[in-house]
Amino acid sequence: MSKKRKKDVLDILNYHAYVIMKTIATEDNPFYTVLLEKTGIVRSTLNYKINQLLEFNLIHVEYIKDKNTKQRSMPRALYKLTDKGQEVLKHLEKIREIVSKT
Repeated sequence: MSKKRKKDVLDILNYHAYVIMKTIATEDNPFYTVLLEKTGIVRSTLNYKINQLLEFNLIHVEYIKDKNTKQRSMPRALYKLTDKGQEVLKHLEKIREIVSKT
């Protein structure tokens, strides 16, 4: 039997990860609903990719309680890139730039 390989960050860095990270970097308030709308990624895939990005500490989530809503409402998830995530995004953009040159 083969030993199960430890998950590597390269296993998760695909187009969806790039789009999510880019949207977080460029939106003023990248709440979950904004990511869902702006990325066009279906909810289940978005949740899965967000969890992977959190696992590798590429993004951070902060839960914000809206002051204008009822007391019992759920807090909203606001996402930010970590320093590591910002660096990875720069490299992904550079890779896209290099590959798109003709």
